[in-house]
Amino acid sequence: MVAGTSCKSKHAYFEIKGKIVHAKGNKLSLKQLEIGSQNPVLIDTGLIGKDGSFDLKTFMPFDQALFVLSIENGPEVT
Repeated sequence: MVAGTSCKSKHAYFEIKGKIVHAKGNKLSLKQLEIGSQNPVLIDTGLIGKDGSFDLKTFMPFDQALFVLSIENGPEVT
């Protein structure tokens, strides 16, 4: 699996775009890890295109945050 991402700050949200090759699933989810919690919060979901491309958008967190990108039937990427 190879992924490329880029983040842009526009109007208090950020965007993650990339391309994933050899994904076993076609559904993608973005989760935010909150400090002191072991349960990530679902932020956005999307589909991986036939060419492997994806595009997710979400609001900017108030503080620093750690995110988890999950592929259906695949590993999580932090």
